Amino acid sequence: MAFDQLAGGEKVAVLIGGRVAGAFLPKSLQFHANVVFIDPKEYFEIPRASLRAMVEPSFAKRCVVNHNDYFRNGRIVISYAVNITDNSVFIADGNQITYDYLVVALGHNAYVPKTMTERLKQYEEGIS
Repeated sequence: MAFDQLAGGEKVAVLIGGRVAGAFLPKSLQFHANVVFIDPKEYFEIPRASLRAMVEPSFAKRCVVNHNDYFRNGRIVISYAVNITDNSVFIADGNQITYDYLVVALGHNAYVPKTMTERLKQYEEGIS
């Protein structure tokens, strides 16, 4: 099923990317639009706090935040966007998400784990 069918005829805003700008937008728009938030990981990490988490692993729990903790009125899709057309985004599992508005906020291209648990474990092991 295409995600736009869940919208009940409302305009759909798709936001791709969960780094600084990408995580700010769904939180800001969640009560003003039908938002679908696409990110390959389940969490947002506060970049400037990660330096402290590297030397103080217990601090990592304060700088790694699950998307569900701040974005509650919309749909979160944990996946990569693999193709974009004039009105659709195709994600890695083959699903298509039709949109009226699209924001692409990818940030940098460094590898980070998909789950919060994996990311917190990296800090505990001294890997960043």
